[in-house]
Order: sequence, then structure tokens, then C-alpha cells
Amino acid sequence: MIELKSGSLFDGSGLFPLAASPYGSPPTCASEVEKAPISITK
Repeated sequence: MIELKSGSLFDGSGLFPLAASPYGSPPTCASEVEKAPISITK
């Protein structure tokens, strides 16, 4: 079985990695420039 990994670039509060995690795709990185979304993602 292939292990899928996901990354997040400028998607605000990081909902895509959060939604993908239960399906075996753990987030490996995130990038955001706005302070509010960074605090939500952390």
C-alpha cells in the first residue's frame, strides 16, 4: 500500500489537511503568511 502525504500552501485555516488526516494522509507541511490562520493551524 502507498502512504499518501499532504501539504498545505496558503489555504487559510488548514482545513484540507484536517479533512485528509482521517483517511490516512497525514499533513507533512503547512505554509501561510497571515497570523490568524497560522494560529488556527498550530
